[in-house]
Amino acid sequence: MAGMFSQLNADNEHHVAPGGREASLIAKGISRVIQRRTCCGPTVWVFAGVVLGGLVGWFFFHQGWTDSTAAAVLAFPGKLWLKSLKCMVLPMIIFSMIGSMIMMRNLPGAKTLGLAVVGLYAMTTLFAAVEGVMVSVLFMGPTLGNFPLPNATNATVVSEGRKKLVKIGTLDTILNIFEQLIPTNLVLDASRGYLLPVIVASIVVGILVKDKKEDGSESTTIALINELNEVVIKVVSVIMFLTPVGVGSLVFASASTLDLSRIGGTVGIFMLAVLIGLCCHVFVVYTILLCVAGRNPARYFYKILPAIATVFGTASSAATLPFSISCAVEKNAIAPHIAKFVLSLGATINMDGTGLYLICCTYFLGFLEGVEFGFGKFFVLTVMATLCSMGAAPVPSASLVLLVTILTAVGVPDTHFGLITAVDWMLDRFRGIVNISGDATVAALINAGFSGEKDSDDSSDSD
Repeated sequence: MAGMFSQLNADNEHHVAPGGREASLIAKGISRVIQRRTCCGPTVWVFAGVVLGGLVGWFFFHQGWTDSTAAAVLAFPGKLWLKSLKCMVLPMIIFSMIGSMIMMRNLPGAKTLGLAVVGLYAMTTLFAAVEGVMVSVLFMGPTLGNFPLPNATNATVVSEGRKKLVKIGTLDTILNIFEQLIPTNLVLDASRGYLLPVIVASIVVGILVKDKKEDGSESTTIALINELNEVVIKVVSVIMFLTPVGVGSLVFASASTLDLSRIGGTVGIFMLAVLIGLCCHVFVVYTILLCVAGRNPARYFYKILPAIATVFGTASSAATLPFSISCAVEKNAIAPHIAKFVLSLGATINMDGTGLYLICCTYFLGFLEGVEFGFGKFFVLTVMATLCSMGAAPVPSASLVLLVTILTAVGVPDTHFGLITAVDWMLDRFRGIVNISGDATVAALINAGFSGEKDSDDSSDSD
C-alpha cells in the first residue's frame, strides 16, 4: 500500500531535496508494519476513531458529563492535533503552489489549465446553488407546512445566534472576493488565515522565480524551497499517523455538546433538506463528472475516505488539504503538480456545499417569517450563493457571516438566525465532505485532460 505517510510529490524526485526518498521509504515501511500487526489500514482506524468518539460523546452528553474533567481531557488531544494540522497548512500551500507553478510554466497549455480549473470550480458551484433552490422548493417548502413554527423555547438559541451577526452589504461582499486577490500585508494575511492572497502571491513567485543557474543546475532558491518542503512533508507524516486519535477526539467534543431538545421538527426538516441536496450533488453531479474523466466513481471516492474522515472531524477543507493531496497522488494516481495546484486552489474557492447550504438556510428562515420567494429572489439567491461561497474562508462555520449578507439581499429578517447556529457545526462537516469531494473530482477531470497520461483506477495502490 502506498500509505498516507509517504511523501506527497514522490513522482517528481528531481524536485525533492536529498534524503526525501529515504524518508518516504521509512514512512511507507512504518505504514506496512502497522497494517501487518493490526490487520487494518489507516482508513479503518480513522473511521473507528470517528465512531468511537461519537458514541462516547453521546454517552457523556446523556450522562450530564459535558463539563466534566474527563470530557475536557478526552477533547484535549483533538485540539492539539487540529492546531498542529492548521499550522502546517500555510507552508504546505506556499511550497506546493510555488513548486506546481515552476513545473507548469514549462508545460504547454499552462494558461489553459488555469482557466479550466477556475471554470470547472465555478460550474460545479453554480450547479450546487441550483440544486439548493430545487431541494428548497420541491422538498423543504411542502414539508415545512406540516410542522409548527419554532416556539418561545428557542428564544435563547435565537438570542445567542443574533450576537454573531455582522452586517455586510451585497456589493461589498462581491467586491471583497476580488479584493482578497491582492494582499495589503502578506504576512498579516497569512497570520489571519486569509489563504487566497497567499495563493496568489505563491503563484506569482512560482511564475517569476529563477529555477536554474547559468550552468543549468538547480537554483539556490529552489533548493531552499525543496528543503523546507521536505521538512513540511515529514511533519505532516507524523500528524497523519495520529489522525485516528485526533479525529476521534474532535468528534467526541462535538457529540458531547449536542442537545437534540433544542432542535425542533422544522429544524430537523431543514437539516434533512440540506443533506438531501448535498447527497444529490455528490452522487449525481460528481458521479457524472468522474465518469467523463474515465474514473469509477465508487472506487475513486473510496480512495479519498481518509480525507473525508478528516474533514468530518476538523470541519475545515484547508486543514484537510494534506490528506486530500496524499489521497489524490498516492491512491488515485493524479499527477503531483496537478493535485497540488488544483486542490490547493479548491480549498479556497471551491465551496459547493456552502453554496447549496446558503440557499437552503435563506429559504428556511424566509419560510419561518412568511417571506414569499419568486423567480427574481431565487435568481438573486443563486448568483449571491455562488459568489459568496467562492469567497468563503475554508474554516469551520465561515458561512454564517455570508448568510447574513444573502438574507439582507433578498429581504429576509434574521429573527430566527440562532436556529441555524444551533446546528451549523454539524452540517458544516457534511458541507466539508462535499467541498473536498468536489476538489478531488475537478482534479480527476484536469488530470484526464492535461496530464498527458491515461487515467486508470487500477494504476495506484489500494488499501
